[in-house]
Amino acid sequence: MPLSLDGISITFGFWAFVAVKRGRHPGRSERIVYVGALISAWINYNHGRQEWTGAAGVYLGFLSLASAWMFHELLSQFMDAQEARPRARRTGTPMFGERWLWAPWSTLMARRIWVVYPPTPDVEPTAANAIAHREQIREFRDTKRLRRRATATRFAQPASASIVRHSEHSPATTHRHHDAAPVPAHLIAPGRFAAINHQQIHGRPISADELSAAINITPDVARHLLATLAETAPTTVAPVLNGTPIGGVR
Repeated sequence: MPLSLDGISITFGFWAFVAVKRGRHPGRSERIVYVGALISAWINYNHGRQEWTGAAGVYLGFLSLASAWMFHELLSQFMDAQEARPRARRTGTPMFGERWLWAPWSTLMARRIWVVYPPTPDVEPTAANAIAHREQIREFRDTKRLRRRATATRFAQPASASIVRHSEHSPATTHRHHDAAPVPAHLIAPGRFAAINHQQIHGRPISADELSAAINITPDVARHLLATLAETAPTTVAPVLNGTPIGGVR
């Protein structure tokens, strides 16, 4: 019976230390330990008095009470040590003190990040560590944001490149490129003459290669010249006799 009581007392003594560690009062566990020690002391006293002498019973009962006194002393010192610890260590949350007055917004953000994104348990809960932890979380967020932006840009680049290539080969762009190279004015009159002459002889419009060979110009210039002649085509064409226009062009 005393061994069972001692085992119960030891177990509840352990839970008393756990309660203090967690910031709770160890009153219930402590009372069970003292009651168990008293019962054990009474049983040991009766056992020693019946088996040996009254002095032996007192001695055995004293041992049970002495163990309870030792537990009480250890628990008191442990509680004093816990109360002497800074509040930040007991609660796990940094204490910012006057920083709330001088930098309230950054202090609030540091406390919020400490609670929402807690650091590893080995980090001391101080104001400096809380500020450093806030900067680490902000850098991590910025890195993630930059990665998402880079990924979106990388996926968008092929589409934009295809749009650029399409616009470079579009008819409007080609027309602008042709307009960028104006036809020399002295080529308009012979070019129109060659075009009209070819139309009257062959019954079809002249091509760029044929115009190039007729007035000795490059095919590119001939294409530009044909475009210019189409835009400034005359309204009346004079009759042609044996390839020679009669009366000119009005």
